[in-house]
Amino acid sequence: MRLFDGAIGLLPCVTYEFYERCEECIDEETCGIRQVVMEIRNETVKRLKAATLANIIQREKNLKR
Repeated sequence: MRLFDGAIGLLPCVTYEFYERCEECIDEETCGIRQVVMEIRNETVKRLKAATLANIIQREKNLKR
């Protein structure tokens, strides 16, 4: 996904390879929205790592029925 679409994180401060500090951020360690977005990013990465090409193809077949 990263290769084709770039960063997975919704904010630049939670990405692995494209990190940038948010301009309006005062303290990343206590930023509530950053923590929520990091949880979303982590779950997204976990699900993408668990997905296989065979699984994705099977899902498509199931949807076409």
